[in-house]
Amino acid sequence: MRHSPDVVFINGRFLTQPFTGVQRFAKEIVLAIDRLLAECNEASQQFRLLMPRPAGWEMNLRRIVAQRVGLLNGHLWEQLVLPKAARGGPLLSLGNSGPVGHRAQFLTIHDAGVFANPRNFTRSFRIWYRWLHRRLGRSPARLFTVSEFSKRELIRYCGLPAERIEVVYNGCDHMERCSAAEDLLRVHCIVPGRYVLCVGWKSPNKNFGLVVEAVRRIGAPELDIVAVGASNRGVFRQTEKIDGVRIRDLGHVSDAASRRAGPAGSCRAPRARRTPSP
Repeated sequence: MRHSPDVVFINGRFLTQPFTGVQRFAKEIVLAIDRLLAECNEASQQFRLLMPRPAGWEMNLRRIVAQRVGLLNGHLWEQLVLPKAARGGPLLSLGNSGPVGHRAQFLTIHDAGVFANPRNFTRSFRIWYRWLHRRLGRSPARLFTVSEFSKRELIRYCGLPAERIEVVYNGCDHMERCSAAEDLLRVHCIVPGRYVLCVGWKSPNKNFGLVVEAVRRIGAPELDIVAVGASNRGVFRQTEKIDGVRIRDLGHVSDAASRRAGPAGSCRAPRARRTPSP
């Protein structure tokens, strides 16, 4: 299939993955591009979202064309099918990985966690992403990351020149598009003002242990630790069981539920030194 030289391709592999912060970032960037295209009277370039056939969730796009390609999935799809489908145009990869065989690529690597915190990841994930990030770092790809801290870590562990990495910060404006789920606390019997909210606690590099220690030091036995966020066993090692504190594990919750459980009435533990998140 031939494409116009003005076509920009988007790596849609994130649509097949569990929905965590990395996939949120990719989704919001794609939606923002789609909104900008819709606001323009004339678009000089076409954007095409390429995704595996077993994509788990859809996106409501107005101007970006979504296309399922190939019969493979996962890394095999990304390394073998995607470069062929995206040949002839630049590729935007937003989810920590991309095809090593595509030279005209804009790639987001969120952090250097597989180097800085190797024990937090499964062996297979750690080995693959260490090799992939170093290999992509030596390619002509233009690199992006989400913080100055992550940029320094990528320079440190992958030997990347600073001028090749641009910082694109995470945002929270997607929360403005949803209404708070007002009944969340009542359904789970959580008392307003008597809980600490932890997002993504099943990921070991979220410093959950430090939050537990902070709650213990506060000396407030009535406090609940409310944990939200799905886990990905194919990426992270399992978190050890926490004893001696009250933890309410709500698992994955909607944006509306997150908005209700967040700022209003929640207790805040002392801030910990930030570690990169996958």
